[in-house]
Amino acid sequence: MKNFFRRKQKTAEPPAPTPLENIIAQLRDVRDQLAATQSYFALESEDDLLEAAIFQKESLERRERHLIRQARALQMEAATLPITTTSQERWID
Repeated sequence: MKNFFRRKQKTAEPPAPTPLENIIAQLRDVRDQLAATQSYFALESEDDLLEAAIFQKESLERRERHLIRQARALQMEAATLPITTTSQERWID
């Protein structure tokens, strides 16, 4: 019966993510989306859908560049960034 009336211990809330963690998470997400868009581009044959994939790729590359600029503004070291190559190298010209 004692266990029934015991107070529940509050668990500590996880700390809020730091700006560094936010940027790295967003970069990983953009990187995953770029890979998915590349796969979609390779499988698609209809002109309108190919054009949509190209626009999506360009949008994601711009977002990636923006996040990298933010990371540099925070003076993060390049070794901490999850993206080591430019997104241009992931596409076949």
